[in-house]
Amino acid sequence: MPADASGQLAQRTIDDGFRDRGLPCLYDACWANGAVVFGAIPTNELSAIEYAFGATTSAVSKPKSASNGALSYVGRVGVTGGDQRFDLLRVGLSASYGPYLQADATGVAPAAFTGYQQIVLGTDVSLEWQQLRVYPEAIRNWWQVPHLDEGTLGMWGGYAEAQWDLFDWWYLGLLYFDSIEVDGTQRPWDYHVHRFEPALGFPLAPGAIIKLVTQISLRSGPSDDDSDFLFAGQLALAL
Repeated sequence: MPADASGQLAQRTIDDGFRDRGLPCLYDACWANGAVVFGAIPTNELSAIEYAFGATTSAVSKPKSASNGALSYVGRVGVTGGDQRFDLLRVGLSASYGPYLQADATGVAPAAFTGYQQIVLGTDVSLEWQQLRVYPEAIRNWWQVPHLDEGTLGMWGGYAEAQWDLFDWWYLGLLYFDSIEVDGTQRPWDYHVHRFEPALGFPLAPGAIIKLVTQISLRSGPSDDDSDFLFAGQLALAL
């Protein structure tokens, strides 16, 4: 682990071998081992209380933290239902808590690997009204960090996705993602990221739809890594 705030900031451009620079708040490129209990409790014919609680072998930000031998805990509670105004409305609150340092972290005593936690709070909303679907999310994240006077690094993040059904089997979608990270000294911890993901879906045959997506990520970082452009196609089948 870096010995001071300047060393922490220098980690922003270091590739740790997990397909990205630095430490993301949520790492979604691979899976963590663990167990989750989930379900829904109906409250009436249209509404229900949703729940999901689990324990995993690694923190949500770093799969390598599984080497520290401790568990991380995740959970979500939400409500879902519909009424005369909306076809479907879903609102949820999520949380995660667990140590994120891996067992070979330098500058930290082995007994302290599990003493620094990642704490995550999130909220999500899902709204469906006629041909419109909207999915916004927000997240607040803290890392307890060795060698920092402030003790924690924090970040806010946000995400929004919208889809409009043009007519049967056709839709137009747009995803927007924004993440700005700030440490305890109010200096930028990571480079600002603005991500756009326009998509188009159209029918190939009854029960089959083709989706074409392009993802544009704009970073305010180094000139050799300030943007990414990805293109993808998908065939979805309804059986």
